[in-house]
Amino acid sequence: MYAFRNEITGEIVYVGSSSNLARRFYEHLNGGRSNIILQQAFKKHGLKNFSFIVLEYFIFNWDLSTPLREENLQLLLAMEQKYLDSLKPRYNIATVAGSPMTGFSHSDESKEKISTARPLRGSGENNPNYGKDF
Repeated sequence: MYAFRNEITGEIVYVGSSSNLARRFYEHLNGGRSNIILQQAFKKHGLKNFSFIVLEYFIFNWDLSTPLREENLQLLLAMEQKYLDSLKPRYNIATVAGSPMTGFSHSDESKEKISTARPLRGSGENNPNYGKDF
């Protein structure tokens, strides 16, 4: 279990879990497979204003058979959920561990703004095949 803390405010802003902490840390630092809100905060405040904290260790045993490996994963996700519930980090988009978008839904107002700002791709003149005969 790990977290990022904003050193300007002292607030834990992001909580995550990983079976490979070094790889996950690298992904966050390089923007690959990382939380977009966290990435924007790094750019706005500077990486130097964030701390990476190991909250708790969980030894994931990869040598176990598949059902037991799945049980390991569920225990890890339960641990993450405990931290999500207690710390309520504001940069975590999802409120349910292991399900990136579970517990998250755009409001009707947000959906309308998205629809207005970004017309359907592939319709009418926006379609790359518009006006072509096949």
